[in-house]
Amino acid sequence: MSLQKMKPISYALKIYQKGKEVYNHYTSSSWRFFNFLKAIDFTELKRNKPYHVFLRVGYGKHEDTWGKMVRFYNSGSYTTKKDLWFAFRAFTEK
Repeated sequence: MSLQKMKPISYALKIYQKGKEVYNHYTSSSWRFFNFLKAIDFTELKRNKPYHVFLRVGYGKHEDTWGKMVRFYNSGSYTTKKDLWFAFRAFTEK
């Protein structure tokens, strides 16, 4: 299946502080998610350590090598804004 025929990419972001989820954000709009990432205040998060931000970018369901329909996604957990932006750009490049 070509990239043009795929469903829209879905984005999920969760912020954890001291092992508990304090915020989550889900959307399929890349522009909305991009603006949300810019608005995260990492200086406030650093004051309330330990924290981490979980990012998941989903590409929809596609057929794998064995003929099964599975969800394809990239995900990771980050503690710096630089690492989060690097992962976001890597996960969404065409």
